[in-house]
Amino acid sequence: MLIKIMVTGIVCSLVCILLKRTAKEYVIFVQLCFAVFAGVIIIKECMTFFDELSSYFSLADNLDGLYSVLCKSAFICIACKISCDISIESGNVLVSDLIELAGKTVMIVLAMPLIKDIIKTAISFVS
Repeated sequence: MLIKIMVTGIVCSLVCILLKRTAKEYVIFVQLCFAVFAGVIIIKECMTFFDELSSYFSLADNLDGLYSVLCKSAFICIACKISCDISIESGNVLVSDLIELAGKTVMIVLAMPLIKDIIKTAISFVS
């Protein structure tokens, strides 16, 4: 999901650079199309997040994947930073912001095992 948004954002930035020279009026249209594309993907990912969160209340502990979460999160941070910098350098702050939002959304979804552990610890203290 994130790779699609990052690659599409870079392509959008390059198209906007080319359009600024010939047809400036189409740049905002290209950026809005990217915003809708990224927004739909982010909303879809958020729905997956909430579905997964509700299912974690009934699952058993699985602490094996915590290190993979850290590695994946580090990769996401680096990839998003590079994509955001490319978009900002080309003058597309909107595209950069959407890529950053998508990266944050994916990292929240990856952190689900940690959130599950926090919820279970809180419930064990209450009961």
